[in-house]
Amino acid sequence: SLPDGYNPDIPHVRSILEPEYDRLWIVHRLDKETSGLLVLARTKIAHKNLNQQFQDRIVNKTYHAIVHGRPPWDVIIIDSPLKVDGDRHHRTIISTAKGKPACTECAVIQRWQNTSLLSIHPLTGYTHQIRAHLTSVGHSLLGDTVYTTHPLQFNEAFGRTALHSFSLQFNHP
Repeated sequence: SLPDGYNPDIPHVRSILEPEYDRLWIVHRLDKETSGLLVLARTKIAHKNLNQQFQDRIVNKTYHAIVHGRPPWDVIIIDSPLKVDGDRHHRTIISTAKGKPACTECAVIQRWQNTSLLSIHPLTGYTHQIRAHLTSVGHSLLGDTVYTTHPLQFNEAFGRTALHSFSLQFNHP
């Protein structure tokens, strides 16, 4: 989504799209290993409007994820407070003392032998919220080498974390 801090020559979404569409503003970005939908604005006014919608938490976000294990629940709401950059590894952690309120709703779409497909609705929007919340309930993302609680069972078909931004609903400015 953004220029790489280590190698600025690696293409990013603006460097690819701006030659054709002129100046763009990133509103909703994704981590390097997450696939799916982004939101970019083509004007300053649209950028301000869309940012306000995200800040006011009126944007409905749905992600799909493949996780380790078979959750015993069909639907769960994880409302554990999160502290971004909360440990020595710069991970987002659960912290009842210093964390901010965070809420993620998860529903099982399908269960397989050792993994499951989930639909995830983050009701707040903190860095690595989905990864931290899923790990806290024992179902980390397949391919996640940072938050996993399981022995590395990296799925080479993905080559990344199995997280996909599936749907975004917002009011078009």
